[in-house]
Amino acid sequence: MALAYALPPRDRYRVRVESGEFVVSASGLGGPLPEPVPSEIAQRGEAESLLRGLYAVPFDRSFYEGYMVSASDLVPVEFHSAAAPPPPRGFLQTGTFTVGLSVASAPLGGSGVAGGVGFAWRSAPPWTLGLRVAYTYAPSSFADGSTVHQVSVTALGGWSGQTRWAPFVEAGVGWLLTIVPRQSETQSDPTGWLIRGATGLQIRSLPVGLRLDLAVELQSVRVDSSRKYNAIPSLELAAAF
Repeated sequence: MALAYALPPRDRYRVRVESGEFVVSASGLGGPLPEPVPSEIAQRGEAESLLRGLYAVPFDRSFYEGYMVSASDLVPVEFHSAAAPPPPRGFLQTGTFTVGLSVASAPLGGSGVAGGVGFAWRSAPPWTLGLRVAYTYAPSSFADGSTVHQVSVTALGGWSGQTRWAPFVEAGVGWLLTIVPRQSETQSDPTGWLIRGATGLQIRSLPVGLRLDLAVELQSVRVDSSRKYNAIPSLELAAAF
């Protein structure tokens, strides 16, 4: 007695008999069938094959987006950027390097304003250590038209937030060189010092960060054999890398 089965279309078929089981391809159904393999061995081989292929394709965002192209009946997931980016990687990849332009009141009690440029490096927040080097120029600060040049090096310490709009406070102490060129002679004081306090806001959401400093420096400069002290307010806008 012959028995015929109608099989659904498949690339291959698994056949199980009393002595075991075997797998045959659709094209091989008309020919001699392979010898059955004991079920335990066959199952182990199938499990090993499954494990070998299970992680062959990474199930990451690209896999999901490729799957969603063909699955039009599913609600897609929208991917958004992180709420706050990590602090920018700066000088030596350990902090932030800034280059800024500043405006301040004239030093030594002179009239008008002074302009300057500052370079600074600060370690990663929240607690920061750093170093600031600055140059300031005050044109025609006195009645005789004398100008004032100042160079300073300041050690910094402070605290900074870690959000996109990060407030900060810092203080520092440093060395100050003051030079006043005059027609008769050039006066200078290489033994000056300063104490600096600053607060402001740093914006990290732009390709290049921005830093706004409101600062006051107490400067000590020797003038005509006597030491003078001046409080110098300033405003600095800097680019942060």
